[in-house]
Amino acid sequence: AAIVHDVARGTITVAEGGEGLAGGAIGMPDLGALSLQVKAGAQGSRNDISFRAAADLLDITGSGTIDLAVNQADIDFSAVSPEMHPNPQLSWSVLSVRGHMHGPFTRPDISADLKISGLNSGGNRIGNLTATLRGTGGKAELQASATDLHLANEKAPVFAGAPLIIKADADLAAPSRP
Repeated sequence: AAIVHDVARGTITVAEGGEGLAGGAIGMPDLGALSLQVKAGAQGSRNDISFRAAADLLDITGSGTIDLAVNQADIDFSAVSPEMHPNPQLSWSVLSVRGHMHGPFTRPDISADLKISGLNSGGNRIGNLTATLRGTGGKAELQASATDLHLANEKAPVFAGAPLIIKADADLAAPSRP
């Protein structure tokens, strides 16, 4: 695989059995078998790409086009998983992310939806976590909700009775953006 004059061509494939180096390196020794495949082909200055990563029951996929010469993309992506326990401190019952990104890297139109049920992390628990990211022309808005939230070592379930709502805005085209 190579990138020459902003055009990518080739295939990268990585496979590792369970209890491998990658899972241990990221602190998830129970992640299971890991595989990754990335393919790129060219049509003029556009790169047709596809990728798939799998770790045990977690499946991450995406495909579309990237044009490095003009810094823009059109990509669909998803991640889905049934119940997993990648390490003793992290588990979930269901995980789902689906989205689309289109346009210039600094001013993309983006749409993504996240849902995680039964999330446990470091003694913290969330019954359901949902998030929606929408953006156009470089402006993005995130809205998230966590229900049945229990913090580790809390004396009383302060957040369990009502959803915790998070809203955030970002200017992806701001000069101060890294």
